[in-house]
Amino acid sequence: MKVEIIQELLKGSGHYAGIIDGNFGSKTRAAVRSYYKFPSDWSDERLTVGCIQVICIKNNLKPGEIDGRWGRNTQQAYEELLSLLGKKEKSIEVNQNIEVNKSYNRWPKQDYNSMVEFYGKVGTNQTSLILPYPMVLAWDTGVTVVKITCHQKCKEVFGSIFEQTLKHYGIKAIKELKLDSFGGCLNVRKTRGGNSWSKHSWGCAYDLDPNRNQLKWGRDKAYFARAEYDPYWKIVEAMGGYSLGRERNFDFMHVEMTRQ
Repeated sequence: MKVEIIQELLKGSGHYAGIIDGNFGSKTRAAVRSYYKFPSDWSDERLTVGCIQVICIKNNLKPGEIDGRWGRNTQQAYEELLSLLGKKEKSIEVNQNIEVNKSYNRWPKQDYNSMVEFYGKVGTNQTSLILPYPMVLAWDTGVTVVKITCHQKCKEVFGSIFEQTLKHYGIKAIKELKLDSFGGCLNVRKTRGGNSWSKHSWGCAYDLDPNRNQLKWGRDKAYFARAEYDPYWKIVEAMGGYSLGRERNFDFMHVEMTRQ
């Protein structure tokens, strides 16, 4: 939809003369580059983001720096642009019928002592997981992620979640739904605004698509609260995964291997 919006607006300004088909082809590329002087080495994806940022700025919105990176400011400005244009993002139809393989759910309680007893000290017992499909960094979509660092006890389960997600959705829908937008796993740090250790500190939690599922967003705004993500959540929950979004209506990006 982003490319369609670019084509439509650039056509209105006289920069684009092709059809509005949502494909970033040679005509759209030339129109984008005539609209604004972007760096010559930017990829088509980065040009798309950069053009959206320029369009937002020209509509008095605040996407942040024109850097071709899809961050939280750009996401917020893009949503405001859609509202300004009277548009809504197209819903993605997915198969809601899914059989999940229920596996491991004997995870520790969320208090510090239980976490240390089960996982060990923060930052320890880590390993690498080769992802079953490539992801991209949420804050820099030009960087491909093929493996992540996680806790040894979570490797098999995380791998199974992503494998089942790929099997059900297919890579095309995964990209459209941004189930390939990686927001982090192991990160030894305290919780935001608190003194307790984040579950990321043990490498037993991961984030996906943080830009469209921001920390304080509830079901009214978070993309992962939409119906097309229900099969993904069934997979996560069958593996014993805990979601703050599903349980407490915030931080829908986040999955952790704990229990209440």
